[in-house]
Amino acid sequence: MVEEYAALRAKADTSSRGMRALLQLADLDYVLARLPLKYWEVVLLHGMLGLSQEQTAGLLHISQQAVSKRYRQGLEEITYWINGGLE
Repeated sequence: MVEEYAALRAKADTSSRGMRALLQLADLDYVLARLPLKYWEVVLLHGMLGLSQEQTAGLLHISQQAVSKRYRQGLEEITYWINGGLE
């Protein structure tokens, strides 16, 4: 990784747009780390990887209704924390 630092540094986007995107990713990473595991699993599989609710339910050995509920609750948690913990 150290050998590739110069190449990675040359590709760095330090414009305001690039920095904003980096901050948003950092915020999202922070928020995802705070999610309870049962929400994180569903947000990852269904929301980020694009698996269907049925596929996600099968992988996690839970019902599709549980996937739907956990996904909604996970998104509510993400929204809450991305907004600085304010409702």
